[in-house]
Amino acid sequence: MLNEQSDYGKQPFIDIPASAFEVKAIYWTEPDRSVIKEIKAFVAKTGRPYLWPRHTHTKPPKGARPVYLGEFDLPEAYLRNSTLHSPCPCCCPKKPKFALHGKIAWFPDEGVIRLIGPDCFKTLNPSGHEEAVAELRRREARESDIAYLLRLAQNVRFIRDAIDENLEIATAVEKMRNGVLAALDEHNIPLWNHVRNGELKITKEKIRVSQSASGATSRTSKIIQKTYAHIKGYELVSPFYSSIVLSLTNARKMLDAIDLSAKSVAEIEGMDDATRTTTARGLKQTLAELREKLQKLDELRRFASFETIKTLKTWATREDAALNFHVDRKDDKLVIGASPIKCTRLLIDLAVDRNVTWIEEMKATDFN
Repeated sequence: MLNEQSDYGKQPFIDIPASAFEVKAIYWTEPDRSVIKEIKAFVAKTGRPYLWPRHTHTKPPKGARPVYLGEFDLPEAYLRNSTLHSPCPCCCPKKPKFALHGKIAWFPDEGVIRLIGPDCFKTLNPSGHEEAVAELRRREARESDIAYLLRLAQNVRFIRDAIDENLEIATAVEKMRNGVLAALDEHNIPLWNHVRNGELKITKEKIRVSQSASGATSRTSKIIQKTYAHIKGYELVSPFYSSIVLSLTNARKMLDAIDLSAKSVAEIEGMDDATRTTTARGLKQTLAELREKLQKLDELRRFASFETIKTLKTWATREDAALNFHVDRKDDKLVIGASPIKCTRLLIDLAVDRNVTWIEEMKATDFN
C-alpha cells in the first residue's frame, strides 16, 4: 500500500463529477439522524463518499468551524487497494486519500455537509478540528448511553423476573450451605482443606529401587498425592463465601429505585448528560456483577448434583483417599457424616437442582 505521507501524489486522478463541486447549502439546521444513516449506507454500498448527492466537494473557507456528526469507513474491499481510497475536499480533492474514520462534517455557517478525511481539516484549523472531535466523542457517548438505557427500559421487567427466579435458587443454595457446614463441623470433617481447588486427591506409595557400586540393592519409598477426580460446586464449603442472595437483592433494589420501565423515551433523552452517564454506568456495573454472581450460583448449586455427590462418595470411601467420610444424596435428602451410621441428614430445597435463569447482555442499539 502506498505510504500516506509520501506516495499519495503518485496516485492517479479520480474523475470527480462537476455536480460534486456544486455547493448544496441546504443544511442550515443540524441534520437529523436519518441523514447520517443515509450517508453511512451510501458509503457502505458504493465506497465513494464524494458521490453522495448532497456532499459538497469544495475546500472549506478560511476560519470555518465544522460539527462532526459521525464517522464512516469504506467497504473492506476498498481498504486493501489504495487507488480506491476516497479523495478529501479539504486537502486532496482529486486523488485517493483516506479509507478509515472519515468524518461527516457539517458546516453550519455555509449550510453544507462535506465528507472528509479523518484528520484532514486539522491542517486548515487545528483548534476547530480538535473541538469538533471532542464534541463528536461526547455526542457518541451520549447516544450510546441513551440507546443502552432505552434497551434496558424495554427489558427491565424480564431482568426483574430473572432475579426473582434466581433468588429462589440462591436462597436454597445458601440454606444448603449452612446445613453442610454445620454437618462438616459436627463430624469434624475438614472438607475444604481437601477440595479447595476442586481436585480430590489420593495417596500413593512410590517405590524406588537402586543398586550400589558393590551390587547391593536398596528400596526407598515416598508417599505422593495424585488427582483422583474433579468436582463442581466445591466453593460451597469455602470460608470465603460471599452472599449471592444479598447481591441479587441489592441488584433488584437498584432496578426498582431507578425504575427505567416507568420512564418515557423523552425522559431518558431529556436527562442531563452527567445524570444519564452515571445512571448508565451504574446499571452496566450492576448487571455485570449480577451476571458474575449468576455464574457463581450456577457453579455452587452443582455441589448437590447427583454427579458430584456420587464422585465424593466414591472417593471418600477409598482407603487411599486424602479424607475419609460418608456422603450421599437421595431425592431431597443430603447425608453427611463420619460413617453411614454416624451422620447428619439434611433436607434440601429442590430449587438447587433448577437451572439458573440467565440475563442477556444489554448492548447499545446502533442509532447511527
